[in-house]
Amino acid sequence: MTCRIVFLQVGNADCTLVQTPDACAIVDLPKQRPLNDWLKLHEICSVDRVFVTHDHSDHFPGLERLVNWMGAWVRSEGPAVALHLPDGLWQRAQENLKELKGEGQVDSHKYQRLQSTMDKISFWNQAGHVRYCPLSADHDIPDYGALSFKVLHPSWLEVEARRATKRAAHNEGSLVLCVRYGAFAAVLLADLEGAGLTSLLDRADRRGPASIRCHVLKIPHHGAWPKNAREFGALLEHADPEMAVLSVGSKNNYGHVRPELFRALLDLRDRPDCRLSTFACTEVTRTCTLPVADRSPGGLGLPTTRPCAGDIIVEAETDGRWSWPAEERHRETVESVPMAACQGHAELSYTLAALHYPE
Repeated sequence: MTCRIVFLQVGNADCTLVQTPDACAIVDLPKQRPLNDWLKLHEICSVDRVFVTHDHSDHFPGLERLVNWMGAWVRSEGPAVALHLPDGLWQRAQENLKELKGEGQVDSHKYQRLQSTMDKISFWNQAGHVRYCPLSADHDIPDYGALSFKVLHPSWLEVEARRATKRAAHNEGSLVLCVRYGAFAAVLLADLEGAGLTSLLDRADRRGPASIRCHVLKIPHHGAWPKNAREFGALLEHADPEMAVLSVGSKNNYGHVRPELFRALLDLRDRPDCRLSTFACTEVTRTCTLPVADRSPGGLGLPTTRPCAGDIIVEAETDGRWSWPAEERHRETVESVPMAACQGHAELSYTLAALHYPE
C-alpha cells in the first residue's frame, strides 16, 4: 500500500493532502477550488482530519468559509472529522461576537453569520460529527494503520505562554507536523520563523536530530529567508531531507523564493555529507527568470502565474522507499526556465565562499 503526499499548486500559500487506503488528511486549505478539484478527480469520498497550521489567509480561509467547505464532509454516520484549529482562534471568534454585541450589532449580517458558523461547529461537535481538537507537541494523535501524525511545534507550554501574553506572532506559533508512513517521514514546516524556529531547533538538539530527520521537507514560509538564518541552516542539516518542496506563487510580492534560500539548498545538495538530491517549487518565480538587475525593487513578482512542478505528488512506501513520479517531467519543464535555481542556473548574487547563514 502507498501513501500519497500531495503539495497542491495554490500560489503563495500552502495546501497539503495526505492519503492512504485508511485515511485522508488535509493540512491548510486557503483556496478550496484546487483542493475540491483534486478530491473529485481522485474520487476521495471522506476526510478524516483537517489541520490548520496558523491563522493567516494563505493557510486558512476563515472560520465561515471553512465551515461551509466542511459541510460536504460531515456525515451523520461513520467516524467524526477531527478539526485542528490554531490555538486561540475559537476564543477570538467569541471575543468578536462580544464586541459586536457591545456595539449594538446583534442584528447585523456580520454578527449573525459568525454566530451561525459557531453554532454549526457546536452542533456538529455535540452530535459527534466533528471533533474540535486544538493541538500542541504534547498531544498524541491516533494512528491510521501505518500512517501517523506528530506535532513537533509548538509545545503546550509555549501555547500557554503565548496565550498569557496575548502574542499574535502566528508564524512563530505555526503547527509543525511530522507525517510518518512506516519508515518514511515528511516534515511540514508551515510558516515557521523567528522564535518558533529557535524553539524547534532547540528541541531537535536536545532530543537528537532523528526527531526531525525526514525524507521530504516542506520549506517554511514559501521560501522566505528568516532573520535567524544560522539556526535555519542548522535545522535544515538536522532534517537532512532527500527532497525539499517549496509552495510558492509566481506573482508574490515578497521576493519569494529568496536567493539566499536557493543558495542554501544548492549548497546542501552539493555537500557529500547531506542527503538532499532534489528540490522543486510549485510555481516559477522571478529569481529563476530574471537577472538581479531586472528584479523589481520591493520584491514585485511576475505578472502571470507560471507553473513549474505544479502539484507535487510524493508516493511513499512503509519501508521508507519513496518516489516523485513527475520528476522527469519537471526536468523537462525547467529547461524552458532560463535561470532555474534547481539546476544551478539562477543568478543569486552570492558566491560559494559567502556567509550562507548570516546573523
